[in-house]
Amino acid sequence: MNNLQAGKLTLAQAKAAWPATTEKAPENVAAFRAADRALAASKDSCAVDASATGSAADAVRGCAASMKTVDGMLTQARVAIAPWETHLKDQSHFKAGGMTPAAAEAAWRVLWKKGLATLPGYQAVAAKGQSASCRLPA
Repeated sequence: MNNLQAGKLTLAQAKAAWPATTEKAPENVAAFRAADRALAASKDSCAVDASATGSAADAVRGCAASMKTVDGMLTQARVAIAPWETHLKDQSHFKAGGMTPAAAEAAWRVLWKKGLATLPGYQAVAAKGQSASCRLPA
């Protein structure tokens, strides 16, 4: 859609490319939601007494800082995935005959713009979140 809007693709080229852009999307969204639920349900934490000292305490503090980074990334990821998730539901609804082509296109355009608006927030934190680590000494 971005390339179509920028005049880099014809409508026919865009329509030919679109199926590949959503081929694994439902599975990817479901995997994200499942992992997010599992993390939220986890009872594990990285807490250390503020007065604790030594390398073990430092490692736990580092782990806690990493988890805070991951939490920030996940907050942005939840916001970013929502419009695309709605679009996938709309696609299913359209394919089942529950939406007219005009309604489906109008909904897609709104969701595409919302999706684009969410990306800068996610992209700003994604690399840090993906490289966060928690290595505690045995």
